[in-house]
Amino acid sequence: MVILMTQGCFTIIINDKNQILLGKRQDLPLWDLPGGRLEQGEAYIDCAIREALEEKGYKIKIDDKIGTYKRPRVNDIQHVYIGHIVGGMAKLSDETKDLRWFSQLPINMVPNRRRQIKDFRSHKRNIVTKLVF
Repeated sequence: MVILMTQGCFTIIINDKNQILLGKRQDLPLWDLPGGRLEQGEAYIDCAIREALEEKGYKIKIDDKIGTYKRPRVNDIQHVYIGHIVGGMAKLSDETKDLRWFSQLPINMVPNRRRQIKDFRSHKRNIVTKLVF
């Protein structure tokens, strides 16, 4: 049996007040970064840009890559970027129940996002690491 690896691209979007954009998921009562699954043949940065537009309504520009987070227990890799808004308007979607800017991170977040945001705030770039979950 072949187990396929999944890959996703997520973006830490920052505004001029240094707040982070998070969306509350429809399927779980958790806050998450804009992002989602990489489509076949798609470049990582293109995936991050597409997901921000589809899920949150914002056109973004990618500034840098925070890192590649490998999750071997679930055969998944997450590519996390830093970006900023260059157009569009906030919108809710079938995946996003609520959308807010945060100075202080909420308690109920998707696992590993705190670690990824901490890496961003610590000015880490292009790291490659394994996550437990």
